[in-house]
Amino acid sequence: MLSAIIKNNVLVKMILNAGWLSIGRMMTDVASLVLYVTLARSFGASGAGQYAYGFAIAGMTAYIISWGLDDYLIRECSHLSKVKIKLLLRRVLGLQTILLVVISSLLFIIIYSTGASEASIILLVILFVYHVSHLLARTMFAPSFAHQKMAWPAFVEFLCSALPILASILMMTFTDTSMVKSLLPIALGMIFFPIAAYVSMKNYYGVIIPSLSIRSAYNLAVDTWHFSVSAIIFYFSARIGIVALSLILGDVSAGLYATAMKIIEVGSRALNFLSVAGYPALSKNYNVNDENFKAAATRLLAVSLYLGALFTWGLFFIASPLMVPVFGEELRGASSLLQGLSVLGILIALDMFSLRILFSMHLQRKRLRVHFVGMIIMGILSIVLIYPMGIFGCVAAAVISYSLMIAMYFRIFNNRAITLALLRYFLLFLVKYAVIIMIAMGIYLYYDALVISAIASISLLLFMLFLEFDVKKLIYR
Repeated sequence: MLSAIIKNNVLVKMILNAGWLSIGRMMTDVASLVLYVTLARSFGASGAGQYAYGFAIAGMTAYIISWGLDDYLIRECSHLSKVKIKLLLRRVLGLQTILLVVISSLLFIIIYSTGASEASIILLVILFVYHVSHLLARTMFAPSFAHQKMAWPAFVEFLCSALPILASILMMTFTDTSMVKSLLPIALGMIFFPIAAYVSMKNYYGVIIPSLSIRSAYNLAVDTWHFSVSAIIFYFSARIGIVALSLILGDVSAGLYATAMKIIEVGSRALNFLSVAGYPALSKNYNVNDENFKAAATRLLAVSLYLGALFTWGLFFIASPLMVPVFGEELRGASSLLQGLSVLGILIALDMFSLRILFSMHLQRKRLRVHFVGMIIMGILSIVLIYPMGIFGCVAAAVISYSLMIAMYFRIFNNRAITLALLRYFLLFLVKYAVIIMIAMGIYLYYDALVISAIASISLLLFMLFLEFDVKKLIYR
């Protein structure tokens, strides 16, 4: 009976798939967070800043190589025939292979020409291998995601990430090894992730040999460029503050901001997995069954908003007070930064929801324009506000930019009935959420009682959640 419920209920299946991805990835992210804590304690805010800056540059380069094709494949694999999917996979892997050779060559020519130190170059290589391996594996696991079978990818990612991270942590803790050498295991371990992904892909479609045709790669790149640019913009927008702070105020300020953003990045992973889990159902129903699409979109919005609200609460009331005990006195400034950034919890949830809705509606180009404008605004505001406000200028820039992007997303949905339904739900939730915030902040400011404020706000939020979802209907409908 339970298996029948799961098989026939889209929402339950979506939540279970999100759960598998969340558990596997969150366990990996906990290990990654412990690695970052160990690194910050061992090498200070300056070391954390160097690591964050290298991580941003390597990651952005890797996103160019992956070309954002994992999202594209999930969408296409959900409705194409097996023969067409196999041909598409050959073209996708061929394009990524060509980009890997070209982009990696250009990157290291540029790095060498700048006269960077040997340690900086090795650090960049390690982080580059880590990012590229991870993103190529996500591409090859796309058929598994499209079939809504997400437990195995999550487990493999955990093995290839968590165990090498543990090795790095032990090296930092019990040896005098440099930061660069201590990070070497994470690159070596992640290499096995795309190998396992290829085996999984082979089980679905047989042996896939990348097509190295330049014309085929060029045509695919032109057809899917918006996926690539969207992924790069999304990645860079999350790290533009780190880059700006590193260049303007130095590694210490960048390290403080990167530490706060690291907490948000790890915590928001479940929101991303939820949107990925809901993506196939949206893609299948769009332009096929409007009522089912609207129902799936509304359910995804509801769950995204409540998880985003819970995430914001956790950042403000739990994560922020724990910053000093966990990261050490040198990173005390990251605690107040995290409180200021906590509102990003619900904004990121809305951003990820909008991403999947727009992709399923084939509005990725409009979404790209909005995100590009948002990144430009964030970059300009970061540079302008850093000078009068210091690190908190980046906090203000991030919150303002995300808020503007969410407002623009709702304007470009191409189905008026669905847009109005989603907007009504969102505005109603916003009113209820605003009341909770006012009550919590009133208690916090008037009585100076953080614990009471936390208990009151989470109780009201959970009560709202209980009234919103009828558990029996959720399971059996």
